[in-house]
Amino acid sequence: MAVIDFNDSNTGGYGYGQAILTSQVTVSASNIAGNYTLFNLIDGDKTTNINGTTYSSIMSSGSPTGSLNFNSPWTGMTSWTDTAGTGNGYALIAGTGVFVSQMEVPLTTPYSFTNKWFEFGMKH
Repeated sequence: MAVIDFNDSNTGGYGYGQAILTSQVTVSASNIAGNYTLFNLIDGDKTTNINGTTYSSIMSSGSPTGSLNFNSPWTGMTSWTDTAGTGNGYALIAGTGVFVSQMEVPLTTPYSFTNKWFEFGMKH
């Protein structure tokens, strides 16, 4: 897996954001089950457990849980949503246990400056 961080102006460049490169494989519950340590710049670090089609996290702002939909919107991707209905997104989990996710959250305090988050981590 490779992560590319773009830091170009939108005029004539790629713009700001990230690109993730990995091989495309069919995702199944058995090959991604386990514990992950994740990080994003809003919540900081957290631990997440993936078991079957559900996940549970422990982080500074609470302990969200949610569901996973494998190979959605296409093979190799996993769409997810939390049970509280306050976050959702798409994740890539490479066979080596590298995890990246783009998530969308509501524009509410303390996150009123952005509703798009980028998160990365490793399985342990």
